[in-house]
Amino acid sequence: MHINSILLVDDDQNIRAISEKTLEPEFDVYLAGSGTDCIVAAEAEQPDLILFDVKTPIVNGLTTLIMLRQNPRTVAIPVILMTANLRTWAQWHADELIHRRFQKLDIIGFTERSFDRITLPAQIRRLARDHDHNA
Repeated sequence: MHINSILLVDDDQNIRAISEKTLEPEFDVYLAGSGTDCIVAAEAEQPDLILFDVKTPIVNGLTTLIMLRQNPRTVAIPVILMTANLRTWAQWHADELIHRRFQKLDIIGFTERSFDRITLPAQIRRLARDHDHNA
């Protein structure tokens, strides 16, 4: 999977701005501040990948993923979940029900939030490559 464009979804405007600067040298970046904005932007921009903080307000991450997968225009867009806390992800991953839900929604992986211009793009490309090999 080749990634040229990313839709970054985070409710914190400062995090979006810093993350955009982190990703821009490598990718075209579109921004959304909520799950609802994510759905609208995904339909309009058709990014190669969606990277979002699963704890978005209004329409939470899981609900947003369900809506993306039910929409014919966004069903095939790969998703990577971003978290500021790896312990939270480990807890979700250990919860069998949540883990099965995310698997059904074809999440290609998760990454810890990073503002490193080398680390974050490398993690995204690694997850995309690993997903290709496992598909």
